[in-house]
Amino acid sequence: MAAYAFNILLFPGLLFGLLMGLVFTGVDRKVVARMQRRIGPSVVQPFYDTVKLFAKETVIPARAPSDLFAGAPVIALAASVTILLFIPIGNEPIFANAGDMVVILYLLAIPAVCSIVAGSASGSSFSSVGLSREMVLMIACEIPIAVSLVAAGIFVGKGQGTGIVLSLSDIAKYQLDQGPLLLQWKLWPAVLGFLLTLPGEAGKVPFDLAEAETEICEGIMVEYGGRNLAVFQLAQGVKMFALIGLFVALFTHGFLSIEGNTGYGALGFVLKCLAVLLICISWVRASVARIKIEQAVKYFWTYPLGLSLLSLVLVWLF
Repeated sequence: MAAYAFNILLFPGLLFGLLMGLVFTGVDRKVVARMQRRIGPSVVQPFYDTVKLFAKETVIPARAPSDLFAGAPVIALAASVTILLFIPIGNEPIFANAGDMVVILYLLAIPAVCSIVAGSASGSSFSSVGLSREMVLMIACEIPIAVSLVAAGIFVGKGQGTGIVLSLSDIAKYQLDQGPLLLQWKLWPAVLGFLLTLPGEAGKVPFDLAEAETEICEGIMVEYGGRNLAVFQLAQGVKMFALIGLFVALFTHGFLSIEGNTGYGALGFVLKCLAVLLICISWVRASVARIKIEQAVKYFWTYPLGLSLLSLVLVWLF
């Protein structure tokens, strides 16, 4: 029982997730600033921002249901942290079962659903625009990721002779013996499709349409401030880290040492995640301007989904 409490509250759960979410947010902001020839904020600026927000007064709109308005960010954060418990970070995941990738897909959708609920609860017209965009993006992004997961599961299942594998832990173990799935040519389209979907699922430029501050005054978050806004921002940071971690575990295995060296494996895991962050989120944020919602949907259902489906066909037929 004490071990479960440690894992959920400290590593790889709440404390580790919050720390990595804030660090990755700070690194992303700093790198993007440097790419754009700006000095940018300090890497630890997200920590200062979070403390400042918790110190501010938390105001709830008069017409907003207080429980719903304050509960949405907490549920979003809890779902994002829970994803980390299914990912092999340096060792076996805390919650490992035969169908955990299905659970992960549901958990990935919960923060977006909470954002939609928060926007509808606030009663603002700007929030209404933001939540409608969030609904469209959630549907557009989830499908390519799901197809990539299925393609990887079928590939590993064929290698083991067991049919489709939907356990992230089993896929990571398979890679320890057979090598990373990243090196399997049949899965290259799925890898690329997953990477192309990452900025949208994480809500980063050019797909930050639900919170486009220059267009709809922060959209969903327009009525949020103080503690509630801080929790939502923490949830976004943790979800971004969890998404990148899901990719690392799925295609490069989550831990480096088959002997179970947790510390060494966790360090390697974080370094891999940093590389994915810089290439697939920071570089894209610094290079591409925000696009329209119809352009985003066309993009996700043309390129990432098409690539993921190509891998699905390849692993199914060959």
